[in-house]
Amino acid sequence: MNRRANLPMPAPQIEVRQLGMREILTVIIRRRWIILCVAVPIIVAATYGTISSSDTITASGRVVIETREPEALSYRTGTVNYDVIMSTAAQVAMSVPVASYAAASLMDTLPAFQRQFPELAGIQTEGQLRDVLLGGVNCHQVGESNILQISFNHTNPYFALIAADALMKAYISYSITSRQNIPAISYYTDQINQVTSEIDSLLGVQAGILMKAGYSAFEDNAKATSAQIVQMERSYFSIRADRIALEAKLDGMLQAVMDDNGYMPVSREGDNWNIVDLKKRLDSQLTDLSKLRLQYNDDSEWVQRHLQLIADTREQLYHERNNYFHHLGIEIEQLKKKETDYLAAIEQQKQYLEVFPHVRQEVDTIELSIETQMDLLESLQIKRGEVRLKAGTDQRVSNIIPLNQPSINMVVAGSKKMLYLLLATLFGVALGLLAALFAENQDHRLYEKRQVQQYLELPVLGSITRTNANGE
Repeated sequence: MNRRANLPMPAPQIEVRQLGMREILTVIIRRRWIILCVAVPIIVAATYGTISSSDTITASGRVVIETREPEALSYRTGTVNYDVIMSTAAQVAMSVPVASYAAASLMDTLPAFQRQFPELAGIQTEGQLRDVLLGGVNCHQVGESNILQISFNHTNPYFALIAADALMKAYISYSITSRQNIPAISYYTDQINQVTSEIDSLLGVQAGILMKAGYSAFEDNAKATSAQIVQMERSYFSIRADRIALEAKLDGMLQAVMDDNGYMPVSREGDNWNIVDLKKRLDSQLTDLSKLRLQYNDDSEWVQRHLQLIADTREQLYHERNNYFHHLGIEIEQLKKKETDYLAAIEQQKQYLEVFPHVRQEVDTIELSIETQMDLLESLQIKRGEVRLKAGTDQRVSNIIPLNQPSINMVVAGSKKMLYLLLATLFGVALGLLAALFAENQDHRLYEKRQVQQYLELPVLGSITRTNANGE
């Protein structure tokens, strides 16, 4: 009987049998071309990809997603599905807006990286940088926790670290921004800026009025001016009293000199001590002259010499007296000048106070406008805060907190590449074996004597070897 007789048979009549090692080896040999056709392309592609690929660095960081129940009142509000929240957060972290945020923040530092690492020279625009970030970013939930791990793969470890950090910060910024009611907040912000500008303008006008009037702090300066006027008036009257006293003193001394030419002023203040010394010297010389006259005649040399000495001392005394009177006159003139200066200063300060009511009225009007604008500003700030608070009450993500700085946690190079190549080879061979077993299962032809006996339920008495056309 021909071993490869092609007999059609219904599949249900063949009993399912288990393959042993011998049958498996037979199938592998018989279906070797199918196995090779499936496994070889996979192995070749894996080998080429492994050899041509560069070393890959993975930098990653983690953030905590703090969740909460929505605070907004709604009958349709159900239980928060945290799996959905974490899955959505992971997809958002790998989205285009987050990559755009990160690319915008990295554009300033990109030229420095390009000068240091030539492999980054191909990135020229923000869009290209965004595409690079999208191509290397990966995000997944850590276990069953509310921790999200954001990773970035690249051949350059420094760029991988800075890109992972930028993606983390961009994700946090985007999440915060997306929770806000941007149009309403922008409207209230513009209104607040306008009111603030009006308040600044009014303050500028008020400062101009005060500066023109000569007041920096209006009420305080007015009080200080009044106190200064009182103090200057006290000083003025004190100086005036001193001047009058000096004039009376000088007039009295001059009158005494007119009555007695030998009068010498003696002051308790000690401001004419030269006169006092000369007066004492003159008295001593007169005493000595009296003693000499008891011993000598007036025509004697001793008496004449002493008389000349007394005349010189008296002349010095008169000279010092005149100087003293002149000094008192100068002091009186100085006091008069001080009086005049104080009077002028007092009049000037009084003129400032006369302007006070008019300036007060203008300043009060401006202050009323400023208070009105301040009340409006406070209302706008409260409204903007309410909008922000309302936008946050229906958020299931309350906060996002970074847990750590990005760090390198995996390097694909060397032995790991060989491991990946080995896994690809095993996968190709396994897939080829599955294809061979599938082809064997779908093939209903009889290849062995045992299959014929099983199908016909008859013993095989003999077999004829297949020959070719030449009879061999």
